[in-house]
Amino acid sequence: MAELFNDSPGFNATHSTRILTIPYNGAAAGQVTYVAEDFNPTAPSEVIERKNQANEPSDAVYVAGRKAGTATLQLSLATTALPALGAVFYGTNIGSVVPDRYLVTEVGAPESIGAFKTTTISFRKIYNL
Repeated sequence: MAELFNDSPGFNATHSTRILTIPYNGAAAGQVTYVAEDFNPTAPSEVIERKNQANEPSDAVYVAGRKAGTATLQLSLATTALPALGAVFYGTNIGSVVPDRYLVTEVGAPESIGAFKTTTISFRKIYNL
């Protein structure tokens, strides 16, 4: 389908992408703006099981777990820096107004298909900083 309108000529991001600005080589070195093809934060639950005196499950409490996720980042040039481990960035879910703050916990090896280059990251939500 052809693009109807793009208010940022030269910068193309489809409907399923997010624009993320993430530091590289530590916060003081600089930041790179990436197109995240697959920004996928999840909000799991955790279970706390209670047991009776015979160590049999008697009931449970379910609580919200720490939000975490993965993303596939486009690397615009062959020389584009990878995000730094421990880098802090903001990401917003569709339908959310307030962005969450995340910490990069894993950075995958870059992969190329022709001139197209990507890397994957894993991240966890930061609650207190």
